Amino acid sequence: MEGPLGRSITQLKQLVVLNVARNSFNDSITEHFLNLTDLRVLDLSSNSFIFNVSATWMPRFQLEFISLQSCGLGARFPQWLQTQKELSFIDISRVNISGHVPDWFWNFSAKVNHIDLSQNYIGGQVPDFTERVHLTKLDLSDNNFHGPLPHFSPNMMTLILASNSFNGTIAPVCESLVMNNSLSLLDLSSNSLSGQLLDCWRYGKNLQGLNLGHNDLSGEIPRSIGDLANLFFLQLQNNKFSKNMPSSLKNISALKILDVSENSLSGKIPNWLGESLNTLEILKLSGNMFDGTIPREICQLKYLYTLDLSSNALSGVIPRCVDNLRTMSGEEEAPSFTHGPYADYRVQGRIVLKGYSYDIFFHWSYVVIDLSDNHLSGEIPEEIASLTALRSLNLSWNHFTGAIPRYIHKMQILEFLDLSRNKLSCTFPPDIIQLPLLVFVNVSFNDLTGEVPLGKQFNTFENSSYIGNPNLCGAPLSRVCSDNIHEDMIDCSINKNQEVHEQGESNNWLEEYSFYTSMVIGFNTGFLLFWVTLLLKKSWRYAYMRCLENMGNKIYVFAAIRWRKFQAAKTVTNCPN
Repeated sequence: MEGPLGRSITQLKQLVVLNVARNSFNDSITEHFLNLTDLRVLDLSSNSFIFNVSATWMPRFQLEFISLQSCGLGARFPQWLQTQKELSFIDISRVNISGHVPDWFWNFSAKVNHIDLSQNYIGGQVPDFTERVHLTKLDLSDNNFHGPLPHFSPNMMTLILASNSFNGTIAPVCESLVMNNSLSLLDLSSNSLSGQLLDCWRYGKNLQGLNLGHNDLSGEIPRSIGDLANLFFLQLQNNKFSKNMPSSLKNISALKILDVSENSLSGKIPNWLGESLNTLEILKLSGNMFDGTIPREICQLKYLYTLDLSSNALSGVIPRCVDNLRTMSGEEEAPSFTHGPYADYRVQGRIVLKGYSYDIFFHWSYVVIDLSDNHLSGEIPEEIASLTALRSLNLSWNHFTGAIPRYIHKMQILEFLDLSRNKLSCTFPPDIIQLPLLVFVNVSFNDLTGEVPLGKQFNTFENSSYIGNPNLCGAPLSRVCSDNIHEDMIDCSINKNQEVHEQGESNNWLEEYSFYTSMVIGFNTGFLLFWVTLLLKKSWRYAYMRCLENMGNKIYVFAAIRWRKFQAAKTVTNCPN
């Protein structure tokens, strides 16, 4: 619904609940409009209401529930809230208020269990909430709060302090994370927290979401993180964590999102990522120092939507089993990691293509593979074209050879394709222009040959998408294709077969050459050893000569006897009967 809110509502003198949330109303809320003495629930959230009340307004109602999300309350913190003594639920997020939160607000009623002041311009230090045993959710994110982290009671379920200026260590959190606590979601991301991440997570059995990203935390990832058996997402990105990922993380079998990107982690990518965390939907290991090859076990992550291994030191080839990533191939529907009270919680991220960056939200609508800036080699496997749900493919800054996959046109919803800075050769696949949603293509600095694709969205790509390929021609490049361009183009299939044939002949010749060479060397070596031994050993030389003499005599006697018998037999045969 849209337009102003009907003035006739003011005639409902006994109105207890006024809930018009999530519409398109735009109206001015005055003191007269809210002259409802029995009102207990006021939910005007997600509309375009503007509050036009005086700073000294004293409402006649006593609210228990108030949600004014996205309404306009003015620049100052609403003083009239001080009169509300029965509140249990307070949501004044995204209302554009600024300044410090007044001290009286923190002395709220003991009944309050939900406070959301997020996405405003308010600040100041946050008090200790240890004694606020009824407070189960506190969201102060996207503001200007500073100072150390607050303590909280064991009954706190959701604590979101992201995108502020909190500093110091996370010790207050560890001190509050006692046995039998209720904490389910902890988001301290995008602050100025520092020091080592303490090994204090053994009592976090109820934690389902932990986000400590974009801070200045250092040291190793503590082993007790692996005790968070019910964790759905773990985000430690953009810190200074070092050494290997602890193997205890394989115990978090329900994990959907693992983001440890932009740290200083090293070693090989562990095989247990695919073997034990087979419910992963997002895996981000970029910007670290991982080396070795991409383990084949990664192919067991059938629900995977985002795979980002970029900016490491990985080598070897892309496993051909990538077609087992069933969600990326559109064959499997991944269950949502959000549920219940966290259904509106989203994890924002960024896709970076060389020279461009795009903000996205990580959930089940965007499918990404980014293996850029590594030392990967070999051919791009044809199996990658079977990932028909892929939206972004970035393989740039590697050492890939061979052709662009022939059936890449099957990836019909591909939007971003970056194959630049490799050693790819051959011509473009003829059907590549059938990719209807491409908005970004970069194949620059390869060894591609022939004519740049023309037609459809390929007519919109600029020269920078193709430069560094001296054998490419046609618009938008300056090199004009000759009339016999098709005769000059490389036919990859023929060349590949010829190369295989020549390689086979070369291998056969090499095997024969090696055989005869070894035979000659062996014969000569044995021959020389034999005669050198006879020359140096006098007794052996005499014995050898006697052996030869005896053998000669035996052969002579044997031959003489055989000859005489032959002559005698011949004489008998010639005698008359």
